[in-house]
Amino acid sequence: MKRLGIGEMIRFVRDGFLKLEGLVPGDLCDAFRSAYVKDCTDDRCGRALLPVVPWGTPLASAFDDSDVLSRVFALPELAGAVHSLLGPGCRVDHHVMHIREPNQGVSQHLHCDAMIDARDAAFDIQIMIYPQDMTREMGGTLVIPGSHTRKAGETSIARYQNLAGQVQLTGPAGTVLILHHNLWHAGRRNASNGVRAMYKMRLNPAGPQTGHWDMSEYDAAEVRAPKPLHSQATDRHDIQAQLAFFHPWADMRSAHLDIIQRTRLWRLLSGDEEFSAHHFLSRLENEPA
Repeated sequence: MKRLGIGEMIRFVRDGFLKLEGLVPGDLCDAFRSAYVKDCTDDRCGRALLPVVPWGTPLASAFDDSDVLSRVFALPELAGAVHSLLGPGCRVDHHVMHIREPNQGVSQHLHCDAMIDARDAAFDIQIMIYPQDMTREMGGTLVIPGSHTRKAGETSIARYQNLAGQVQLTGPAGTVLILHHNLWHAGRRNASNGVRAMYKMRLNPAGPQTGHWDMSEYDAAEVRAPKPLHSQATDRHDIQAQLAFFHPWADMRSAHLDIIQRTRLWRLLSGDEEFSAHHFLSRLENEPA
């Protein structure tokens, strides 16, 4: 198991997703397509081929050892990423195959998958696996970096067509996306002549999500040191600057609320209850007796 490091955890808290290019080896991608895509041209076929996994099943026992999905989730990098974000014993919420037909001309509306989530900081993750090369022509998944801090009803953001800073994710076969469950995203139209397949699994934590990543480089005293608010976030280990980054779609005033939410998420994952990016959250906690 290869746990996530501090740079990867900062990116996840700041942006709400991680992209692991070409993580699944070619032979597993071939086996995956053979088992679950075959000659499918719609979601119904892809879903029918997947094994049934009841809600709440521990990921460790979700698949038979001979199943290609068991081999995929046993990959050290993927297993380590899941463990780092959710902790041990995580459970399957659901899994599904999304198949886009060649030259399918309709894009999915922008949405998030957390319509009834009332949790403050705890989160699920969604894993998206692309078993074939994902070119821009094939569409892929569009995400709004940093939007995971803005809770919204699933379809209440569908009216937004394009937001500054949006990213259409592409990559070679075997690319894996790991999304915070509240990240705004949408499947793009498939303008290619080939079938596009994407496997998605949502996972729930089974216990505390604190301190399961590689914290060997974490220096609490250093990250708490005061920093200028508008310093450049060039050092990937400068947590205050990274978590105070203003995504281009957010206006400056509301972006301050994002900093507060990122701080809460960082505290959850690190266990550092005194961390506060530029003291935005600390100000709210200041209640003199």
